[in-house]
Amino acid sequence: LDACLYYNTSQLDKKIKLTLLYETLCPDCQEFILNTLQRYVWKYGQDFVDFNFIPYGNARRTQLNNTWTIQCQHGPVECALNKLHGCAISKLVYVGKWFPLIVCLEEAAKLKMDPDAAFLLCSKKKKLDQTLSIAIYKCSNGVEGDLIQLQMAEITENVKPHPHYFVPWIL
Repeated sequence: LDACLYYNTSQLDKKIKLTLLYETLCPDCQEFILNTLQRYVWKYGQDFVDFNFIPYGNARRTQLNNTWTIQCQHGPVECALNKLHGCAISKLVYVGKWFPLIVCLEEAAKLKMDPDAAFLLCSKKKKLDQTLSIAIYKCSNGVEGDLIQLQMAEITENVKPHPHYFVPWIL
């Protein structure tokens, strides 16, 4: 509480930076996003928090002959969802657009919904512009999404203090 009071009086007009390292099929990450972040931080503090989500988590990347391969802790579906989240965050830019989509996608993932079906459902549910929906989908199924995942890997691998030991990991 003292830290909050200090922040309140000394950091006027500055947002609290919250960077979340997570993976899309991790039960603890889903719980954290759907409950703690959505129900409390987003609901009551979205004007005070600068959200930065890094969907990579405990994945590992390897390079062979200048080609990167990413292996996700919970398998290929998680890699596809991590890429989808990365593309959504990249294309939608504004947290007020991408956070509700991420929440919807995590709810669908928790129900073991196919990533493509989940994206179709959530993009309609969140009333995404069709042009943006197509751009996100193409990104998540192409080279652009691969490059975004490599950026997420780079960020995750270079967190301070290094390394992260589990997810969700908050900076």
